[in-house]
Amino acid sequence: VIRNVSFPMRLLHRHYSKTYYMARALLPTSGLSGFETKLPRELSGGMQQRVAICRALLQEPRVLLMDEPFGALDALTREEMSLELLRLWSTRQMAVIFVTHSISEAILLADRVVVMSPRPGRIADIIPVGLPRPRAFEQEGTDEFQRCAARIRALIFRKRDADAACPQRTLAGKPARLGCDDCAIPDLGGQRTYLPNQGIHPACTKCNMESLRQRMAEPAWA
Repeated sequence: VIRNVSFPMRLLHRHYSKTYYMARALLPTSGLSGFETKLPRELSGGMQQRVAICRALLQEPRVLLMDEPFGALDALTREEMSLELLRLWSTRQMAVIFVTHSISEAILLADRVVVMSPRPGRIADIIPVGLPRPRAFEQEGTDEFQRCAARIRALIFRKRDADAACPQRTLAGKPARLGCDDCAIPDLGGQRTYLPNQGIHPACTKCNMESLRQRMAEPAWA
């Protein structure tokens, strides 16, 4: 563990005489006292994440970048590590950019939540979190927590909700059509006429099934 924590410093040729003592002093603050000589395979998932955080903190960064650091952990260990990260952050002067897909985790940890839109990735909104510190899971029931959660969900799911509310749109955001080329032929007006004996083709969008059934029940011509 102690060599794992100090590895980046050795890699950067910054392994000063005090690095070992700094690493050893950092371990107790992360709950790793007594595990200095253990191998990574002898640690639990939560302890391995603590080692990773110590490895980053040893370099005394001004900005700490964390991309889904707790994604592989079980739910209980993930909550424990969230509180551990908050405790370590409170004792150091640094900014943390934390990437997560968990809404509750984002609100619990952050002062500001930056919501990204999918494909292409754009900043949809920046939501300030007005929860007092120190943070605790008991705050999930507060009005401010629920307000932030509702706003984030509205930004993430607004396109899906808009598509579901409008029968003339598909999930891809394109105008829906009443069928497909395999079960219809165009009439003289450019509209599609559906042949009853062809049935409903799988390519037809779900939001138009009822309209298609109604058209198929009417007399068709070819």
